[in-house]
Amino acid sequence: MAGARSILAAALACCTGLAYAGPSSPSNGATRLHVTRTPADVAAAILAGVARLPPADPLARRYRQAYGFSHPLFPPDAELRGETPQPALTAWLALPPAQRRNDVVILPASDHYWRQDGTDYRATFIVHVTPAADGSDIAILQYGASTLHGKAFRLLGRTGPGRYLDIRPAAPSPAAAAELAAWLAGLAELAAPARGQQP
Repeated sequence: MAGARSILAAALACCTGLAYAGPSSPSNGATRLHVTRTPADVAAAILAGVARLPPADPLARRYRQAYGFSHPLFPPDAELRGETPQPALTAWLALPPAQRRNDVVILPASDHYWRQDGTDYRATFIVHVTPAADGSDIAILQYGASTLHGKAFRLLGRTGPGRYLDIRPAAPSPAAAAELAAWLAGLAELAAPARGQQP
């Protein structure tokens, strides 16, 4: 447990001098963000932001649905443990539920890939929100990352020989996490000073 906390602590370390920080990627590759809102407010803002994305917005398919940690459609730990091991996800799974209660999962539309790092990419995002002295720290994890490489012939395909989508497991994309962090930083509820605070 102590090891899990130290890994996540490294992933969540933020520059506390920034009141409304933009996203940054530290040397360990974890994308993080710091905002002056409570964790519960951050979770509510993310859920509302995803819900109000207009269908015509290109991001509406990338960030198609969002669910809070207590929602029945939040991926269960057993499902996530079946993922290809990666330190950030393994550390997150080791945390007690109380430390994940304000987290949000953001899922892409079914079978939707977008251009990322020169290839067609998709992943599901977990936004991990933790309390900080003057607000909240946010870290973005990814799971189920894959890339699409057109179609390839399979002798033993699902319905027999033929051409099937060539989907390959991929490492999480730091650029995809940074783009989500930038989008979160632009949400009105997270970017503006809290009531009673000076900008």
